Amino acid sequence: MDPDTASLLPVGESAALACAACWALSTVSFTAASRRAGATAVNQFRLLVACVLLGVAFVVCGIAQGFEAAPPTRQALLLSASGVVGLTLGDAALFRAFVILGARRVSLLTALAPVIVALLAAWLLGERIGPVGIAGMALTLAGIAWVVLDRTHGGEAVRGSIGEGIALGVCAALGQAGGAVLSKAGLGQVGADTPLGGLAFGGAHPQVVTPLLGTLLRMLVGTAALLVFTILTGRLRQTADVVRDRTALGWSLAGSVFGPAVGVWLSLVAFAHTEAAIAQTLLALATVLVLPASRFLTGERANPRAYVGAAIAVGGVALLAFRQRFSW
Repeated sequence: MDPDTASLLPVGESAALACAACWALSTVSFTAASRRAGATAVNQFRLLVACVLLGVAFVVCGIAQGFEAAPPTRQALLLSASGVVGLTLGDAALFRAFVILGARRVSLLTALAPVIVALLAAWLLGERIGPVGIAGMALTLAGIAWVVLDRTHGGEAVRGSIGEGIALGVCAALGQAGGAVLSKAGLGQVGADTPLGGLAFGGAHPQVVTPLLGTLLRMLVGTAALLVFTILTGRLRQTADVVRDRTALGWSLAGSVFGPAVGVWLSLVAFAHTEAAIAQTLLALATVLVLPASRFLTGERANPRAYVGAAIAVGGVALLAFRQRFSW
């Protein structure tokens, strides 16, 4: 690792840790809001709020430092695709899973994301998983199963089909992982000789895109795609339910600030400045942080089984992400 790269690692890791804290708070907030106003309504509302906040930040930064040039077409398309995969499709599954399983169980399921990132990186970026990575994947799955197969814990009951909730949680993890890999390529942070790099740059010189611009582009496209879906399914009026319910509005606003605005921006900072698997592992710490967040924000208690499962899952993704530092 060269000195320039090494100097960037603390920035990426710090951003990932801060993002994990933001996502833990937003997870609890959106779960509470979704159970009052509905998953689709809250999802649409929070993306609209995030677009406004990020747009203001982009204009302010542009006035102060000069506006950034638009990314090349291929990179812009990959960033747009990452918005649809991660924010429209992945988060739609995530919010419905919140309603069925609750914040803690869903946060455990989304701990699958680093495993999926490693698999996608092996395919698209030419990275090798190896035996240590396989052990990490197995440990992660064991930790997740330890918690999610228990129908009730700490007073948080399953509201619907546990099978549907688990399937939606896995889809949410797939969306997070796919969005992360696509956004890293869109930001210009992958090798041009990799399959995804070749698709992103097409033989041209890659342009480094700032996380703020990348986040804004992802958010605008993801919001537009969800807006089209809500119009076609006749659910657009449901978004107003969030505004009419003051409690849901408060939770949604809090979650919008910590989640799709500040949190997503921090996640792109992390992916821009460190390896994808390491960044995703640190983001998975939200799995653990959501336990005390649920306790203090909503009064929901977690039994020891939840903490044990969370610790096992995060230990597994840590082993997976840092697998290259071990030699068997």
